[in-house]
Amino acid sequence: MAQQKGLRLIRETNGDQQPAPLTEVSVQQTLGEVVSEVGALEGAKLYLKVGRKVARIDV
Repeated sequence: MAQQKGLRLIRETNGDQQPAPLTEVSVQQTLGEVVSEVGALEGAKLYLKVGRKVARIDV
């Protein structure tokens, strides 16, 4: 999925969604490293989108 650009980390703050595509390198990192690269702010909701499926991430 990462090779086909079908994997995204979505950060939502105040109803505004900001998707960040995840690469093959991102998949090899820990979730904490990926979240810090995306710049998730305190209080932001995080979602992982794979194709059309979405899962909420609680950190």
